[in-house]
Amino acid sequence: MDNNEQFKFKILSYLGSGTYAQVKKVEYNNQIVAAKIYETKDEMKTKEFKAELKSLKSLSHPNIIKVFASGTYNDSQASFNCLLIEFADMGSLYNVLHEYKYDYTINHAISWLTQISDAVNYLHTLTPKPT
Repeated sequence: MDNNEQFKFKILSYLGSGTYAQVKKVEYNNQIVAAKIYETKDEMKTKEFKAELKSLKSLSHPNIIKVFASGTYNDSQASFNCLLIEFADMGSLYNVLHEYKYDYTINHAISWLTQISDAVNYLHTLTPKPT
């Protein structure tokens, strides 16, 4: 994972935001990915970016979102820290269960439960524990 890359991507849509970052659907190197974008002017957002990057770099599991790269992104107004992560085209599991009109079966639910428990087990058995 390159930590010093200067990203150039095409923003396709806004996906959401949290306390520290905005998430946008972007096209990067002919792939659709999600860009998690943190302001660099805000010290707390920069600390959160570094902490999240440190945690995510050490993870490798099929049921945990993958981080492809980290670096900076510049628009016409400012420079931003950025993570390029795997794009989940249906959004979160919460969205699938509560917001979409997605017909799922008990077999889907059992599969999701198994995948979530595998990921949680992986996280709980990591040595050393991520910080």
